[in-house]
Amino acid sequence: MAKQIVRNMKSVRAAKPVQAAQLSNITGVWNCSDGGRYYIRQIGRRIFWAGLSGRGNGAVFTNVYRATRTGDVISGQWADVPRGVTLNSGTLTVEVFINNNGVLSLRQLAQTGGFGGQRWTFIRARGLSVTKRK
Repeated sequence: MAKQIVRNMKSVRAAKPVQAAQLSNITGVWNCSDGGRYYIRQIGRRIFWAGLSGRGNGAVFTNVYRATRTGDVISGQWADVPRGVTLNSGTLTVEVFINNNGVLSLRQLAQTGGFGGQRWTFIRARGLSVTKRK
């Protein structure tokens, strides 16, 4: 029985590199502590997102973000767009990490302009079709 537990513990430790690999690309759909749903795309070190209030309807706020990722830190500029009633803008820095439940997450490190989101939790990857330009 004890040997089986030790074997199970070793397999748990071996799973960490898989989690680290998940950190390398954060493309997907995310829920945020501000009540919004965020659609994030990572292309190399560049990060783009559209964040919509109300789990995706955008009636209160809709923001876009353009940033650069360096390691686990993402820094860039955000702006609300006129789908929602909020029209603020500023800078935002977030960190990519695995939370205590083993879920890929983001947390706000710094912001200007009144950005409300503090924590994001990964929901699912979204399949992307690539259209080649002629």
